[in-house]
Amino acid sequence: ITLNHIITLMLYTNMDDLQREFKKGCRYLITDNQKLEPVKKRNCEIANWCCYLWESITFYGESITKKQAFYHGLNCKLLFTSVIAAFNCPTSTTVNKSVAFNFATENGVIVQLTKFQSLDSHYLDVSDLSDYPNEQE
Repeated sequence: ITLNHIITLMLYTNMDDLQREFKKGCRYLITDNQKLEPVKKRNCEIANWCCYLWESITFYGESITKKQAFYHGLNCKLLFTSVIAAFNCPTSTTVNKSVAFNFATENGVIVQLTKFQSLDSHYLDVSDLSDYPNEQE
């Protein structure tokens, strides 16, 4: 793994405000009015960072097994019983449900993520790079 990959992972893992802004570059925002140009412009601004994160997870991470579960805390409630989703943007998760509960707060939900049958999804344990190793991210 290169120094650029490590720096990118540390910035993403340890700088919450920066991470939130980064994720805005990966998706449509309400202000985009479903137009692609604003998304493309934001993607141009974060292209190298996206590349380093993707390479880190894909080349230096591990394949998710059927038995593994990861948790993600959301601080808002969503209405669904199950969903099949593909994430095209890095998603912070933990293997510890109680950590996800802290992020969900009393107003949110915990989403359990597992491997979908046909996808070769990867994860990367960044606990050693994190300022918060107890999060087991």
